[in-house]
Amino acid sequence: MHELGKKTDETQYWIKRHEVSNGTLAAVGQKSYSDKANYYIYKLTLERYDIILDQLKFSKPLVSVLDAGGGKGAFLDLFLKRKYDVTLVDISPIAIENLETLYGNRVNMSTNDLANLPLNQRYDIVHCFDVLYHILDNKKWAKVLENFSRIANRYIILHERFLRRRPIVLSKHIKFRSYETTTQKLQELGFREINTIATHFWGCRLLSYRLAGFSPQFFYNIDKLTLGFLDKRGNKWGSYHIKVFEKS
Repeated sequence: MHELGKKTDETQYWIKRHEVSNGTLAAVGQKSYSDKANYYIYKLTLERYDIILDQLKFSKPLVSVLDAGGGKGAFLDLFLKRKYDVTLVDISPIAIENLETLYGNRVNMSTNDLANLPLNQRYDIVHCFDVLYHILDNKKWAKVLENFSRIANRYIILHERFLRRRPIVLSKHIKFRSYETTTQKLQELGFREINTIATHFWGCRLLSYRLAGFSPQFFYNIDKLTLGFLDKRGNKWGSYHIKVFEKS
């Protein structure tokens, strides 16, 4: 966790993160982790996304997806491999410049705040990975979900901790809302949860994430084995989850 002073401007915080950690996974991942540790965290996450994306159903061949707060573009190759029509929005100009260099016209990109998304474009999937809990203002958080609900034709996919209780350790640039708060808001907006899958079990927990930073490949392997075992017994266990919400 990071100390940022008494009042945090999350917009400037993330713009600065990308400026300081430009081109590395630390710009979007755990700042205290090495790139190797972040690599294995994202590697497992992407493998878990493959499982859940396989279960989505569409009535047309070309699927459009908005990667909202896409940062370094960790999910772009996954979406492009599936031949999705991909749009990425992020608040960091440097992140967008880097991605334009890497992907050119294969991905539609723009610099924007998620609270100010243009509402004239629709997507089959609106995907948001580890972004909502970085929005500190409750009204802005609700506005972002309202925007997602207006532009998502079919699915909203969120990834975060989905806590049942208030966290023991708080950070000044993070504000976790409860699982009930998030799902209730989405229900009000016409979206119901239809699927969930855990992305990590041991490696990202408060008491073990420091150890995972020293032995990332070991924790990747043990997490993969654990999650494979737990998948057969339900998806309620895990430290982070992907949750799919479908338009009612």
